[in-house]
Amino acid sequence: MERDDRSIRSKAAGGGLAEGSTETDLVDFLLRPPAPPEAGLLRSILSEVVQTEIVPQLIVAEKSAFQAFGNQTGSRAEAGEADKDRGLRPSAAEREQFEVLVLYRDTFDCFSFVNALRARGVSLTDIYLGLFQPVAEHLGQRWTEDSLSFMEVTKAVGQIQTLVHTLGANETKPHPMDDAHRIVLASQPHEQHSLGMLIMSELFELRGWDVEGGVHLHTGEPLDKLVHREWFGVVGLSASSEDAARQLKASIDSLRQASRNDSIAVIVGGSGFVEHPELSAEIGADGVAADGADAVETAEQLLRRSTKPHSS
Repeated sequence: MERDDRSIRSKAAGGGLAEGSTETDLVDFLLRPPAPPEAGLLRSILSEVVQTEIVPQLIVAEKSAFQAFGNQTGSRAEAGEADKDRGLRPSAAEREQFEVLVLYRDTFDCFSFVNALRARGVSLTDIYLGLFQPVAEHLGQRWTEDSLSFMEVTKAVGQIQTLVHTLGANETKPHPMDDAHRIVLASQPHEQHSLGMLIMSELFELRGWDVEGGVHLHTGEPLDKLVHREWFGVVGLSASSEDAARQLKASIDSLRQASRNDSIAVIVGGSGFVEHPELSAEIGADGVAADGADAVETAEQLLRRSTKPHSS
């Protein structure tokens, strides 16, 4: 019993009880509620749980769902339009799970999660527009609400960009359909559309378009020189605010004068047109797109109406 008492005192001393304390001090120490763990420890515990428990369960669940889907419907071709209505798009719960992963886990775990969705039958387009884009938008909203820091959002969006690059590089894409299906994407200087532009480029390439420009191409002289030097069927411009959208009018007028294709089609998009899509007509654009998939459809419709024969 005396040995046990010395053992208890020894452990208590290591936990903050002074040497030579009385029996009352020892009882008070043993009955004292434990201190809450530090924030770093909590994050470490959460990280371990996500890695060892949540992610494996998600992957197993997704694979099981895919197997059940295959047993019930056979091939996706046999499933037909009914499956489109039922929906293979990522669910709200899956978007929440993915947001946790891009915030607190590494790219490998994020990629495993996306691969599980792909195995279930979710298309790459729906991964881009139904998972990556809404999660990135929600991260931005959380930053404006001060529930996430700028560094946390930057890291998470960077993870998503890495996933887009990786998925795009691994995807077998069709060769460009013809010379007419060439689009150049650009935004105004100081606009930040890196992820949106990247997703847009991927969606056009998946449909057999030749894509130029993107994140680093701006309206004005750089864009004008490019459309003067090379033939493009369509130009896609983005604006993140209503003021930026209105400022595109001068850019559109300028690029039309410089364009090698005198019937080049111009589509616009971005948050600057969400509440006022009618601005697209006011600034001289041929169409406005709500998202990446809509942009591809709009571009193809405009191309059929505006393309003229051209020589290289």
